[in-house]
Amino acid sequence: MRGDLEAFFGGMIRTDLSGNVGQIMPCLIEAAGRDEEMAFLLNRIGAERERVVTTMVGRAIARGELHTELDIETLVGVIVGPIVFQKVVRRRELTQEYVAACVDVALSGLKVRE
Repeated sequence: MRGDLEAFFGGMIRTDLSGNVGQIMPCLIEAAGRDEEMAFLLNRIGAERERVVTTMVGRAIARGELHTELDIETLVGVIVGPIVFQKVVRRRELTQEYVAACVDVALSGLKVRE
């Protein structure tokens, strides 16, 4: 689970959350509150990202790394929330170190069996 998450977020840092895309994401979120088409686009992007993390969580449950009684939607929020908060709300750079620390906290809180 740790490797999957670090690879996923590492890729996001390199492609989506740094440079121009990372700079316009807060603007897209704000615009989605006013424009239906922007909201549709943002929801589609979010659903694609959520699907990837949901798949990782499902595989971790199947491997016995996570408890089967945990709600997958909640898990995705716990894992992704701090990353989005750092980038969108705080508007701070995402680093590999920050992502690794968030993954550590999320996985220890989820009582991951490594």
